[in-house]
Amino acid sequence: MEVNGRIRSDVVVLNRFLYSAMEALVAEAAIAAFKSLTCSLFVMIQNEFSFFQMGSLCNTVDVFLKAPDAFGGLVA
Repeated sequence: MEVNGRIRSDVVVLNRFLYSAMEALVAEAAIAAFKSLTCSLFVMIQNEFSFFQMGSLCNTVDVFLKAPDAFGGLVA
């Protein structure tokens, strides 16, 4: 009888341990997903902000629209 009780006790302890381990894994996965989502959102916001800034700068730069001889380079 004592062996049976000890086996049941060991099973209960193992069951609680496995439950706690699974709970910790789920919590870690949720935290990692939240961090990833937050980082992606931050990068998207940064890209949108830099796109609007770059758009205003690109309107004033016309270096590539001029003919090559307009820069006073070597003419053959």
